[in-house]
Amino acid sequence: MKIGKACAIFLQIDSDKYTEEEKGQAIFQVVQMPTHNGINKDAMLKVIGWLLRLAYEVPAMLPRGGMNNYDRVMCMTPEKLAEFLKEAEYRPPWADAFGKECCDKCRTETVTVMEEPRRTLEVNPCDFTDGECPHGSDITWWLSQEIKKKGAKKNA
Repeated sequence: MKIGKACAIFLQIDSDKYTEEEKGQAIFQVVQMPTHNGINKDAMLKVIGWLLRLAYEVPAMLPRGGMNNYDRVMCMTPEKLAEFLKEAEYRPPWADAFGKECCDKCRTETVTVMEEPRRTLEVNPCDFTDGECPHGSDITWWLSQEIKKKGAKKNA
């Protein structure tokens, strides 16, 4: 395949005009080019997305802000998912984060226990819901959270 055609296919990676084999050959040709000045970032990202969808069940359109935890889990291979679930059984990544974001912000009340020994307790509404948090499911909440980039600073 000539480089001109390879670049044309590369820039139209989502087009139905070309077969997967032609697209693969075009990507191979473009990757071997000495420079990529004629290929812009958007085109590169489209090709990367196309390649990801070949290898994984990736949502077709990710939110502009990036992936959330649901997207990340859906992209895992069976082996990675098994590893994640095994780890989550002992240290669920959602438990502490959900508590800090939702339950810790509940207004606490001081309650006096009348039976002996008398004592006072600090409680919040989450303590009286028979295992059902009034804020909803901690797992559902965690799945909807955008993945934080490593090294990214929190906005103050």
